[in-house]
Amino acid sequence: MTCDEARLLIGADPGAATTALEEHLATCAACARFRDEMRSLDADIRRALERPPDIARPRSGRQPLPWRQWALAASVVLATFAVLGVWIAGRYQEWLPGTHAIVLGIGVALVAPVGDLFESFVKREAHTKDSGGLFGAHGGALDRLDAVLFAVVVGYYIWAAYSH
Repeated sequence: MTCDEARLLIGADPGAATTALEEHLATCAACARFRDEMRSLDADIRRALERPPDIARPRSGRQPLPWRQWALAASVVLATFAVLGVWIAGRYQEWLPGTHAIVLGIGVALVAPVGDLFESFVKREAHTKDSGGLFGAHGGALDRLDAVLFAVVVGYYIWAAYSH
């Protein structure tokens, strides 16, 4: 048996023990080391598969608060009605043509992250993590409305520019 044949056999099943393989391993220290390494690796893989890492385990005893689930549901319903309302209004009225809507969308999309960055800058300069405690762990109203404050202003001016 050649070293290549032995390594292929060991790689396929590190626990394999044929007479030809055992005779080769008795005379080839490199292949014997390879089998020991493969058996060790195989044992490590089996241990890892038997016990998943701590990250994969569910959190013990910590359930989401019921009001948060209702708040999420309410925000989804509100957002759905808002999008549906804008779509219906845009479909049956000519208050915002397609090209104007694209410019408005691009303007708001470019400026919203700037509002978020500006609010983060203000908090960093004030050495504070949250701008208030109105929403518990989510911070204050400014933390929730940082991007909106800039986006509303830019959206208004773009819309006003097309209106006149």
